[in-house]
Amino acid sequence: MSIFQIHYKSEQPNLTVCESQMDEFLSICNGKLKYQKGYVFRLDNLGELPVDETIDIIPYFYSGGILVSEPLYLKLEGVLNDSGQWFECKYIRRSYYYFHTTVLLDAIDYDASGCKFIDGYIVSIDPIVFKNMDYSSINLFKVPRKEDGKPIWFFATKSFKNTVEKFGVSNLNFVTAKI
Repeated sequence: MSIFQIHYKSEQPNLTVCESQMDEFLSICNGKLKYQKGYVFRLDNLGELPVDETIDIIPYFYSGGILVSEPLYLKLEGVLNDSGQWFECKYIRRSYYYFHTTVLLDAIDYDASGCKFIDGYIVSIDPIVFKNMDYSSINLFKVPRKEDGKPIWFFATKSFKNTVEKFGVSNLNFVTAKI
């Protein structure tokens, strides 16, 4: 079993939707909330940052999913459908697609992991010991925080890593999971 965290190689400026904005972002993308002149979320309203159009994945858009270029979206669309849902976003004149991971697994064996606590809350986990589960049909997933069950940590499986490498995506590193 190999579980990874995604790290980005690029120094690309970050387009960031923080956790407190996520519900609004998803409501706009789902067409439940109108945003300016339509229902497609416009990333350029987050700031006029230059985007390197040669990269496939925009770094650090949101920790619970990935923001990808249209060509990579077309490759990953069918691969990730069991792990969440896709939303179209616009940035200036280009379409990007945000993959929102909805798979939530209680996958960390907290008793066997190296958990460090402050005031009863986990502040780090190193090493992370994952439960012995069948991860073969999962690509991306979130893990709930032990204290309150909130889905907070985001991980990728070996199958996702292999898929991304097969497509030649060069903006990602897959590293050993730690919090």
